[in-house]
Amino acid sequence: MPRNEISSSRLKSLPVDLLVELLSASESLADLHAFIRAPPWLYEVFREWKKTIVLAVVSKNLGPALRDYVALSMTSKLDPNRSSYNADVRRAIQNYRNLPTGAKLARQISFDTVIAVIRFKPTVHMLIGLYEKNRLFLLDSIEPAAATPITSCEYQRLSQAMVRYRILTLIYPWLSPLADNGKYGTKDVKSLYQSEKDRPRLSAGSSAEDPPFGWVDAMRGLDTCRWGYDLDMCFCEVESPPYHAHYLNLLGWRMLGFVFWDKDRIQLLQQRLLEEAPKSGYQSDLRTGWLEDTWSPEAVKYCWVQ
Repeated sequence: MPRNEISSSRLKSLPVDLLVELLSASESLADLHAFIRAPPWLYEVFREWKKTIVLAVVSKNLGPALRDYVALSMTSKLDPNRSSYNADVRRAIQNYRNLPTGAKLARQISFDTVIAVIRFKPTVHMLIGLYEKNRLFLLDSIEPAAATPITSCEYQRLSQAMVRYRILTLIYPWLSPLADNGKYGTKDVKSLYQSEKDRPRLSAGSSAEDPPFGWVDAMRGLDTCRWGYDLDMCFCEVESPPYHAHYLNLLGWRMLGFVFWDKDRIQLLQQRLLEEAPKSGYQSDLRTGWLEDTWSPEAVKYCWVQ
């Protein structure tokens, strides 16, 4: 009997639950497809347990980003001209918050939702590939050792970011939910900063579910979400040296993708930027705590007030 027939015979003798685990251990949907195409009886096992198997393979690849994919599948584009728009926004946000995580999410979602997730995945994968190619080119110009291919955890962070951005475009078509909120006055910044300092500090972890090291390191663990639009408005048009330096830090941090990278990659970049800033063309000083220092009351002396 040929060796492949012997192997197939031995495989067929395994209990169904072990076969399901074996198929679920596929590294990708492409691997799973190749596996079930071989013996017809194995495809029948797959057909009977398809949701369990496909969800296991997709979950392994996406990690915590699966929750965001599921949220995208259930979020419709909202119309700001509808009288119910504000209520629709609140409902969409609450639906997102209500989504469970981990095994509980896997038990709740339907196979149709799993298929919707799979349909979104190639587009997100393509965008991540483009981002990776562009950013690793920049990182290589600073520190070649920091330009290695992205890890699975970094891939999952990028997946979360891109899918969440798409959800935001569906909820807020103009992509600026903070646009009408005004900016912090100096007094507000001081009181807010103090309340944040009184909270327990964040800790980074090795999973995409944990606060990313790049964010925790920049804020020295300060538990806050103040950045982005408000930070731009505070510093981007200020020409005095301290504020211009803050803005260069912000540009460098964003451009180099710090919030997505693992700890090892970030520390390589931080060290090289300190050593080679004059030669590299990147004038950012991205040492631990630079963003917290930017937001401290001592730094925020120029603020736009509503």
